[in-house]
Amino acid sequence: MIQFDFLHDPRPAYVRRVLEMRIPGAVQNAILGLAGALVVLTGTWGIESYRLRQADEVESRYQTRFDRSVIELARTKVAYDRLQRMVALDSQIATIERSGNDDASRLAEIANRLPPHAWLTSISRDAGGIAIEGRARDFTVVGRTIGGLAKSALLQNPTLLEASSVSQADGDGEIRYRVHLDGVRP
Repeated sequence: MIQFDFLHDPRPAYVRRVLEMRIPGAVQNAILGLAGALVVLTGTWGIESYRLRQADEVESRYQTRFDRSVIELARTKVAYDRLQRMVALDSQIATIERSGNDDASRLAEIANRLPPHAWLTSISRDAGGIAIEGRARDFTVVGRTIGGLAKSALLQNPTLLEASSVSQADGDGEIRYRVHLDGVRP
């Protein structure tokens, strides 16, 4: 029978050669310094790699937030532009509404200032104010028309531009007149 004593078997040749090698002290110190520097460098590299991964993750999260912020900012700008257009439109509508009320007030004032037997045939705007055309029974009614318009709080400076007699088929005549009113009194 063959017996092996694994604990006391001789070492392999390459292990013996390495163990028998004698390294001079100066080289040993250099190798130990190199090994220490390699350990420190490997540790530093590992720490920096870990910190770089963390920084990349943080950057990724912030980039995602930034991208969402850019999208939300664009949406907000669109909403703000819509709001600005709505405010401008509201202002324009209010101006139109006020002018409509002002026009209605002026029309009512003109109608209320006309004496009996004075009829309007046309009211229009012109560059300086309002132009009125109409017919009246006689010149006295035209005079009362001018006097009534002059007493108005909304209308100012009624000026008779033209008055002429128009004959009717039955022989009676009417007076055609044109009056100009300057803008609105403050």
